[in-house]
Amino acid sequence: MVNKIEFLELFSNNSINEEHTQISSTYENMTKNIKMKNVYEKEIQNINKEINNLNVLSVLEQEKIIIILNNFMSAHNIELNNISFTEPIFILLENINSSSEEKTVDDNSIDNESQFAIITANIEFKSNYEDMLEFIDAVQKNTDDTAICSINVITIDEVFVQCTMTLNFYALPVVNEHF
Repeated sequence: MVNKIEFLELFSNNSINEEHTQISSTYENMTKNIKMKNVYEKEIQNINKEINNLNVLSVLEQEKIIIILNNFMSAHNIELNNISFTEPIFILLENINSSSEEKTVDDNSIDNESQFAIITANIEFKSNYEDMLEFIDAVQKNTDDTAICSINVITIDEVFVQCTMTLNFYALPVVNEHF
């Protein structure tokens, strides 16, 4: 009889030990995951701070671009005659270094965290030459999210020039803080 009881106790202790080991392992994995989640959340916050410090738009909206252009132009005595926009182009971030071929995506086919956007604005204005140069300098020096792609200047008279300019506006995605 003693042998059977010892066997049952041994069997039951092994079973309990195995279950304890399994639960402990699961607990350790969960603890590691929680710690990693905290690390990733801090990393996401740091990345978002860096993006905000770049002074780059996170969402491209024509209204925001018009306000930005209006601020630059009014500061340099330039009156905008005409503005037109292209549709936004969304480029996958993973494709930037993978090939020289530009790959665009449908804006509904992938999340905003995986792509950045470009909108092109074509503007026409009349100003004196010095104000135009100051405007160009201001755009180049004060924004990280704008690139002047082309400039066409026609002299109207001794004082004024007619300028047509193509500008690209870029938006970087804000990293999602939710998992």
